[in-house]
Amino acid sequence: MLLKLPAIEIPWLFFVGGLGALLGTKLAGKFSDQAVKKSLSRMPLLIIGTALLLLSLMMLIWSVPVRWFAYLFSFLLMFATYLRFTVITIICADIPKATERGGFNALQAAFNHLFASIAFILPALWLQDGVFTQSLFLPIIYMGIVIVLLFLPLFKGAKGVLKANTN
Repeated sequence: MLLKLPAIEIPWLFFVGGLGALLGTKLAGKFSDQAVKKSLSRMPLLIIGTALLLLSLMMLIWSVPVRWFAYLFSFLLMFATYLRFTVITIICADIPKATERGGFNALQAAFNHLFASIAFILPALWLQDGVFTQSLFLPIIYMGIVIVLLFLPLFKGAKGVLKANTN
């Protein structure tokens, strides 16, 4: 059982997560369009997405043993992830000069695909025996959090480099 959900319901769990991803992407796109028209910052949406992502990760610790909890976790996790991903992609598309935008976007897409591949390969290697329990799921989530925290200083340094290049 994963998140106190029978194995037969896991496809539905992924379906609900997919709906969350779709809605998160649509909301980020709509809000970004409105932000451009009204010269508003996209930062509030990024902060809301981060708060929802942290809430969904905290839900793993609570682990309430009811079915709706697993579905809510999946929906929130994917909604927040894709909300943040879409907003960050839109913000990053504005950073380079117009002449460099195509190369920058291609490089960004390549890195997104590379790290998504790594994100799928690592759990597959970790779970080679085919047994997927919550006791194995939590270390994967915690490993992801640690990796993100390790890379944060690199992003801060890259922000300084990007600022210097745009001036």
